[in-house]
Amino acid sequence: MKEPLRQLDLNLLVVLDAMLRCANVSRAADELQMSQSSVSHALKRLRILFDDELFIRSREGMAPTPRASQLSGYVAEIVRLARITMLSEQTFEPSVSDRTLIIALGDAGDMVMLPDLTHHIHEAGSGLRISSISCSAEEAVPLLAEGKLDVYVGNMQGSSSDILCQRLYEDRLVIIAAARHKARKTMDFAQYQQSEHIAVQMRTKPSPRNPVTNLFEGQGVIRKATIETPHLAAVPLILERNEHLISTVPISLAEYYRKTAKVKIIEPEFYLPNIEISQYWHRRYNNDAFVTWARHAIRDLFQNRPVKFGLG
Repeated sequence: MKEPLRQLDLNLLVVLDAMLRCANVSRAADELQMSQSSVSHALKRLRILFDDELFIRSREGMAPTPRASQLSGYVAEIVRLARITMLSEQTFEPSVSDRTLIIALGDAGDMVMLPDLTHHIHEAGSGLRISSISCSAEEAVPLLAEGKLDVYVGNMQGSSSDILCQRLYEDRLVIIAAARHKARKTMDFAQYQQSEHIAVQMRTKPSPRNPVTNLFEGQGVIRKATIETPHLAAVPLILERNEHLISTVPISLAEYYRKTAKVKIIEPEFYLPNIEISQYWHRRYNNDAFVTWARHAIRDLFQNRPVKFGLG
């Protein structure tokens, strides 16, 4: 059996809605910016579709039949919903939302980015919740595609063409050590190579290798990694108790450590690579109002600006 709705053209309902409000073919045509003949033709199709005259000429204009009057409220609502759901621009209003923003901020992001992002959402008067998850760049790709992760922040190399990217800032690498460490403000390469290191395993990379380790091994240099850990919060605590150790971390994280532990920042007298921090989302959600709002909030807070630490 043929589906009856296949015979129904939304344009016919727009004409019917205008006729019900205007009760006049000429006025309906003017409102719809159509010719009178086009409106008359649409009205003819509607009469066939509903098997009813729908409008009868009277002294006041075109009077609706009982069938047209019965349809009036439904047609007006269908046209209204079509306009607001299909034609209106998607917007997201954080002040009335109780959605959950699912983000992966990388190894250091929860420490140096999440406080400001939380404050921004609170200041917007939002009931929005944040779920910060830990995942590698490789793990993030299917999560972004499935909508189980809204935004990934970090460094995602060689990702799918369906993953879109916006650069936020560059973080340079520095050395940190206990406040009592013998080094002063700088350290040369020989001192660095001879030191014992805490190597941080980067869980936000497709592989667990540390970028500093990769750099030096590419030059044939092996660091003495006394300790390896993925737990960034443990690094300053270990350094405080072990003044012979050093670690190499992004400056944003080093500044955070210096405010919360008895450690100092030592500038390298040799080249260390910068780490580019970007935000990533899936092409499928590029025009999603919620994800767009989240991306703009992250961009406004962190793009081309030094990362702030806490709210003080």
